[in-house]
Amino acid sequence: MRSLYFYILLAGFLAIQACSPVYIPNNSNVPLFTEKGEIQLGAYHGTNGTDLQAAVSIVDHLAVMGNFEISVHEDEDPDKHHKHRFGELGIDFYDTFGKMGRFEFYGGYGRGKSEAYDDFNFWNSSTNDMVRAEGKFERWFLQGNIGMGNKIFEGAISYRLAYINFYEFREIDASNVNVYSNPIEELMMEPAVTIKVGGEKVKFVSQFGLSFPYDDYTRFDHQPVYFSLGILGKISAW
Repeated sequence: MRSLYFYILLAGFLAIQACSPVYIPNNSNVPLFTEKGEIQLGAYHGTNGTDLQAAVSIVDHLAVMGNFEISVHEDEDPDKHHKHRFGELGIDFYDTFGKMGRFEFYGGYGRGKSEAYDDFNFWNSSTNDMVRAEGKFERWFLQGNIGMGNKIFEGAISYRLAYINFYEFREIDASNVNVYSNPIEELMMEPAVTIKVGGEKVKFVSQFGLSFPYDDYTRFDHQPVYFSLGILGKISAW
């Protein structure tokens, strides 16, 4: 329990320290399927915004998922102002091992839009003033989940490899709009830990995740850590 409190405090501290990041990772979808005909619907809220998730195991070993995330923080302080929305779809191979083990491998694609203040260096400004920029991006990802569980408890470790491509930035001020359309690409590594506790059909969930670039430098600011809480429902459809 002490370690859980530590992670919550750490996530909150780092989220406060980050200055209006233009890229914020969404929660990883971790259904941990065991058989076909199962539908999972979940909702999270945390330091990275509000996440809505859905996943369906269509047949044995094959599932699909969809995620949507939104966050709106309008503030006169540039360090606190941020807006973003993001949606994605993916397809999954899943299997079980042992009595309680589960394994999943996802691949998918999504698009998003984000608004933040930062001293973006791709406009070659002569000053260091922060500007309000609106970025449009796409993301391809591969994600592996491995965990264990029963009717009461489920736990998993996930690893998501995400290719981010900001294909357009718009600098917005009172007089004009400047467009930067050269691609800004980055490979992000995003591990996460997920815990689910409750009944067979409804569980409370928590997720702690990290997001950091493959190399040492990114041309856009990003949120390095998040923590969220939520609720998950399961339906046996067929």
